[in-house]
Parts: sequence; structure tokens; C-alpha cells
Amino acid sequence: MTRIILSLISLLFFSVSFAYETDGGDIRSVSVYRTGAIVKREFRAQLKKGENTVIVKGLPASVYSNTFRANPKAVGAVRVTDIETETTYLNKTATDKLAELEGRLDKVVQQIRKNKDEREVLVASRILLKEISPFSRNQKATMAEIEEYLKYTEKTLAAKSERIAAIDVTLAALEKQKESISKEMEKLGSESGETKNFRLSVLSSAETEADFEISYMVSGAGWSPLYEIRANSAGNSAEFSAYANIRQNTGEDWKNVSIEISTISPVFETAPVVKPWYMDIYKADYERSVSSFMMPKAVMAAPMMEMDAAAPEREVVSTEEMSSFTFAVDKKVSINSDGQPRRVFLQSETASAVFAYYAVPKAVEKVFLTADAKNPFAFPMFAGKMNIYLDDRLVTSTDRSGSLASDENISLSLGADDSVTVERKLKNKKTSGSGVFGGNTQIAYEYEIILRNAKKREITLDVKEPAPVSRNEKLKIETDYTRESSEMGEDGIIKWSLRLKPGEKRILTVKHKVEYPKDSRVTGLE
Repeated sequence: MTRIILSLISLLFFSVSFAYETDGGDIRSVSVYRTGAIVKREFRAQLKKGENTVIVKGLPASVYSNTFRANPKAVGAVRVTDIETETTYLNKTATDKLAELEGRLDKVVQQIRKNKDEREVLVASRILLKEISPFSRNQKATMAEIEEYLKYTEKTLAAKSERIAAIDVTLAALEKQKESISKEMEKLGSESGETKNFRLSVLSSAETEADFEISYMVSGAGWSPLYEIRANSAGNSAEFSAYANIRQNTGEDWKNVSIEISTISPVFETAPVVKPWYMDIYKADYERSVSSFMMPKAVMAAPMMEMDAAAPEREVVSTEEMSSFTFAVDKKVSINSDGQPRRVFLQSETASAVFAYYAVPKAVEKVFLTADAKNPFAFPMFAGKMNIYLDDRLVTSTDRSGSLASDENISLSLGADDSVTVERKLKNKKTSGSGVFGGNTQIAYEYEIILRNAKKREITLDVKEPAPVSRNEKLKIETDYTRESSEMGEDGIIKWSLRLKPGEKRILTVKHKVEYPKDSRVTGLE
């Protein structure tokens, strides 16, 4: 109640004194930072000769008062000599209601974030479950083991899909709640609530109309990076597009304004202080002569071997680097004060990409694609959400952690490519005895790996197939396979590096002969 009375007294004082009142004019531009934004406005005021009072009324409560700046556009004849701030509370009931709505909105936003996080984990684990095999390359799984794993996979995938569907329903309901609360807050805020007024003392050398520029920083605004990478398998390229996801709930709409996106953090309080930059070369002899009580704790704690006289001299250089970027949006933008994200395009560049197809048909009968490219922007790609497309088809959405420097390599996982297929078939399996008395058992396997390229261009495909490797001298294994464009490593992994023409079908054969004592139990048999 006291502050309401003080506000009314202040308003009465303003009304008695001669003053020019304005709402601050139109918003001309906004510089958006990771947290916060700087708003710039322009207005025209009628001034008399001598001292004047100009009151900028009704600015949002999110304004940081100590960041408010006001300057005449024509310097010389008009000067701003002082700025005073006041906060008005026009309707306490409305203010209390607004606080209640803000609390409800915070809870809904937290629930949305929690559900989205859980959904991302479920999607990632589902993808991982589909693509990995529980069996090592050198391990031969039995049919019982494979069937048990397939049952587990099917059951787990079904459960995860069901949970994802439930989360999607919950998220849709929460988004509706969020939209409803935001609209109610916006309506209530436009009718009444907390605002800030700024009283300018202006000295004018003549009666005139003067144009002013004002700027101030507001809370409740910010941006996050968003990237779209569109890989073009036919053109061996990848288009990188950078966006800024801007959110603002500052209490005022930004209508048709110029937008800047900045990575720096603005500082308004005090000017920075220049500190000396010292360099020195530390010598072992000097270090040893300094008494321990004069040494920094870090030096005292260091192992004594680092201070040995026989150690070479080390030059210790201290450097400091600072890098920030500002993006000017090339067209005017409107962003409402509703907390909803608005995607704003920043820049697009195309980079060459090296595509690689690979398949491990024993694990998964799918052909996978990756693309290696370099960050084509002149600025780093900051941590943020990344949507990856292959030939205009969304492959995955992921949150990238850490920054990627300009020209730094990035490897894109593009998932399975259905236009290139692989099929692995057991063509024949024969068990027989060997030796005069049939003392050994022989098992012969014959597999076919069938590859098809349904693309309209030639591709390079790496196929990997594990061959059994004996770990016992009594267990003898012979392997024969299609030798063209192939090699076998010491671990028994066969690798083919093939070029498949458009529409080409290729069949690779693999044969294994396993021989072991009749009464032995062999692990890894199929």
C-alpha cells in the first residue's frame, strides 16, 4: 500500500510540473543476447527554451533501470542533464494475479522440459537399440541366443514407442496450457500491472521539436542456436543453415523491428580496467633459489622432479583470447511477448561432403550412410539443436554439445539408406564326420551377401563380415570368400570396398569349414 501511495504522489508531482509525456515512440531495433536484449526506440518531444521535463511512460517492468539511456539525435542545442526512474503499480490485484500466472507458467514450462528430455532419451535409446548388436565381432551367437535377443528387442522397442506416444499426448496438452496462460498474462499485462517511467531533465537553447533516441536492456528475452544441415547425396554436398530461436516475454511486443543476434554479454555498470600483461621465462636455477615461503602454493605442491636442475628451461606464456559474433537479420521481424520461440534465419553456406556407405549384414541387414564435412561458416557453430536431413528427408534431431570452430570437421550420421539394400543368406550348412573312425566333426557353412544399388548413380560401399577365429589348436577353421576388392584383418574381419553402378546387383560369397574333436563343445557355432 505504501508504494502505491508513493507512486500516486509521484504521478501528482509530475502532473503539477510542466512536462512532455511520451510512450517512448516506436521500437526501431533490438539486439538479442543469450539472456536479455537491448531495445532501441525513437520519439519526438516539444521543448521550450531552458529547462524541460520529458517523461517516458509505461515501459515494461522488465527494464533494468540502470541501463536506460536517452540522447538527442542532434547534439548541441539540446542536452539531457539527468534521468530519474519510478515504478508504478496501477492495480495490486492484477499484479498478484500476474504473479500467480507466472508461477503456473513456470511449472508448465518445467513439465514440458522434463517430458521433452525424457522423450529425447527414449528416441535416442530406441535408435541405439535398433543399430547395435549385443554380440562381439568375434563371437558366434546361437539361434537360441539370437531369438532371445530379438524377443527382448521387440518387447523393449514396443514399450519405448508406447511411452513416446504417451509423452506426445502429454506435451500437446501442456503446450495448450502454456499458450492459454501466456495469452491471459499478455491480456492482463496490457490492462494493468507494473510499469516503469523515466523522467528526463532536458536543457534546450531554444523552443524546438527534438528527436530522441532511447535504449534499455530488458530481462525475459534470449536466443538459442538452431541448425539445419541438408545433405545432398547426389551432389556430394551439405547445406548448412544457421537460425536463432528467439523467445521474449518482456512485456512489450516487438513489431516490425530490425533484429541483431549477439553472442556477447553486454556490460553497463563500469568500464573495464586495463591490467598489465606480463611475460617471463622461468629458469630452473632461479626457481631453486627462491625460498619455499615465497613460492605460490601451486609451485610448492608440484613434484620436485619438475624442478630438477637437469630439466630444460621452459618458456611459460600467458595468453587471453576473446571471440564474439553479431548477426544482423536482413529483414524486419515481429516477435510477440508471449514466450513462444520464433525462428529467425541467420546465414546459409554449402560445403563439400564425403559420403560413405557401409554395412555389417551379420548384425543388421541395412546399409548406413555418413557424411564428413567442414563447418563452412566464418563463425563457430555453437552448442544447440541440430536437424539433419538427407535428400530433403529428416533423419534425426539432436542437441549438439560444445562448439565447432570454423573449418573444423563434422561427421554426420545419416541413418539407413533404403535405396541401397543388403541381404545375408545361409545357403548351405553341412555337418559330417572326418578321419578313419570319424573322430572329428566338420561343419561347412556357405553364405551369400546380396547387394543392390537402386540409386541412379554409382556409389562406394564398404561391407564388413566377421569370419570365425579359432582360439584353440584343436579347433581348425578354413575360410574362403570373394576376393575381389577385399581384405581380411588379423581379427578375422573381412572388408570389401566396392563400387556399385546404378541398378547393379552384386553377390558376395563366404564359406567356412570348422573341424573339431567329436566330443568337444564349441562356442560360437551358428
